[in-house]
Amino acid sequence: MSVNDKLAKVIIFALLAFMFYGRSTVANENKCNGTEVSEYEVLNIGGLFAIHGQRKNRTSLCGPFRMGGFEELNAMLFAVSKVNEDRNILPGIKLQVKVEDTCSSMELATEKSLNYTIINYQSIYKCFGNHSTQDKPILAIVGERNSDISRAVTNLVGLFHIPVISYGATSSSLSGVKYFTRTIAPDTFATQALVDVIQRFRWNYIILLHSDSEYGRFAADSFREKLRKGKKNICTAVDEHINEEMTEGLQITWQKIDKEKHNTKVVVVFATYEDFSGFLQTGKGKYDLEEYIWLSSDMWNGQTANLTCLLKHAISVIPNQIYIQEFAKFFQNAQKNLHYLKQHSTFSESWFEEYNSLAEAEVKNKSSCVVWGSSEVSYVVDAVYTIAWALHGILKCDNTTKSCNKSEAKNFFKRYKNQIYEYYTVQFALPSWLPWPFHGKPNAI
Repeated sequence: MSVNDKLAKVIIFALLAFMFYGRSTVANENKCNGTEVSEYEVLNIGGLFAIHGQRKNRTSLCGPFRMGGFEELNAMLFAVSKVNEDRNILPGIKLQVKVEDTCSSMELATEKSLNYTIINYQSIYKCFGNHSTQDKPILAIVGERNSDISRAVTNLVGLFHIPVISYGATSSSLSGVKYFTRTIAPDTFATQALVDVIQRFRWNYIILLHSDSEYGRFAADSFREKLRKGKKNICTAVDEHINEEMTEGLQITWQKIDKEKHNTKVVVVFATYEDFSGFLQTGKGKYDLEEYIWLSSDMWNGQTANLTCLLKHAISVIPNQIYIQEFAKFFQNAQKNLHYLKQHSTFSESWFEEYNSLAEAEVKNKSSCVVWGSSEVSYVVDAVYTIAWALHGILKCDNTTKSCNKSEAKNFFKRYKNQIYEYYTVQFALPSWLPWPFHGKPNAI
């Protein structure tokens, strides 16, 4: 069964769940409206992170451990802890996190997102306030960093009016998708930066490679458009999509590149880590990888094996990074706070074991081929604060009285389909003291 067939089954099941719980809600609407809402102190938000990469065989569910994904997860927990400590945000209310490991898989991410949707409609049936905090609805989701996964998840949970706030999905095609917003700039900015680099060094003949994915296709289209508009006589010698599973196709692409090596050695890449890694491994030993100049977006962010170990000349465009010193301390002490993490999330202790095992092995090997951190930590923090401040407005919280109108919870889902616009208009100061207005648009400016 193909991935598309499996996704179709998941979505059909979601629609059936939507119909069933929707009817239950209508049938019990009067009953729920007449129910006194109990004290509302905990709000649940979801988190989707690629703690592991894609599986390499059918015997395993997930692939190798991703240090970057693990750090991004901890960034969410850090941000939630800061929000819960701040009496000026959601006074009297605490955020609780329910996180899932997507294993960099669209199918798995969609299946796990379905759990969020079922929880939400069960919550409506139970009149929202009359059940444990574990069963309370998921009000928003942080993640995923992958554009293809973000679209699939948004298409599903959007049916249930759950907004998705991504910290890493940069595909320009996601701009304007309802129930989706992001704290990172779309890839049109990265493509322009790469065009500027090419013009600065006066390269007029290049090679373009991209994944056949949401991110790869639209980033490549944006890049081509900016080349045309720039009118700098920059020509493309080879323009191919790459896929790690199509070994024969990768070999043909290498042959085309090799034929042009006397004309150009500048390669621009918009691809996933898996696709580009497979491409390099196919050419390793047969072609001289070090004689090429590689330009890319932040494709290998937070991966275990740093692709630059195979490359001598590489330029990578990454989002503006903001170092959060408090998070660095939190991450160093995170394992000591394991009891706290288990209380506030579906955190797996095995992730710490994998992280420590990998870190110890690399220290012993003294390897320089490891990317230890994620460049998107600050954007994860931004996403959590976006949710917190949006809910602060939705629940009409008052910083003067240090209270929120908890009675708003009674009709929360009846009005929820219009509350995505609260996320588009939210404005606040980040922990880094930088203003971050959305200006009424789903993309951070």
